[in-house]
Amino acid sequence: MLCRREINMKNNGFTMLEVLVGLVIAMLCMIMMLMTFKQISKISLESSLDADYDTQVQLGMLVLQKIIQNAGYGSGNVGDIAVDNNTLYLRFTPDLAEPTTLKCQALTYQNDVSKKEYKLFLLENTNCGTDTVLKDLPWTNSSTNKSPLITIKNQEITEGTAPIFTFSLQSLVSPQKCTPYAISEHNPSGSKTVTITAQGQHINSKQIQSSICLNNI
Repeated sequence: MLCRREINMKNNGFTMLEVLVGLVIAMLCMIMMLMTFKQISKISLESSLDADYDTQVQLGMLVLQKIIQNAGYGSGNVGDIAVDNNTLYLRFTPDLAEPTTLKCQALTYQNDVSKKEYKLFLLENTNCGTDTVLKDLPWTNSSTNKSPLITIKNQEITEGTAPIFTFSLQSLVSPQKCTPYAISEHNPSGSKTVTITAQGQHINSKQIQSSICLNNI
């Protein structure tokens, strides 16, 4: 009778070993779910940061195109645009009613490691002549028109990180001419172009390039 009662107890419930095994399996399932949730959250955050980075780069390209297009306006000198050491310089006449009043600008950058930000500054100098070598002018952040002009978050930025925006200047061989965007190709007017290259946030990211025709030079 005693043996029969012990058998019935085993058939009607779980042994301590079975309960412990069940708890271990439940804990493993919870750990796997937490790891999956953490991975999904990380991917979602990275995707959000990448999307924000790409948006800021595209907006930056539009702003830079508008600024660079001013080079040579009102004067048309070849020296009104220059690129040196990742800095772009330009000169133009802001008001044609005052042709002797010139404005010189410089686009230069800074890596703000503490805030994980790339900053592009637009520096200005109104004390410049038509023959002044642009890179020899005093350029400081205190003369910044908009400080900074462009700010882009980059979680991987360091002091040695290459600038997001780089500039290259090309001179067209005569009689070649370029045409600015939205202007008829049958009326080319520019002899110089500036190519803006925007780096992706990651090493294997695709670069973005835009070519600007300087129709004032």
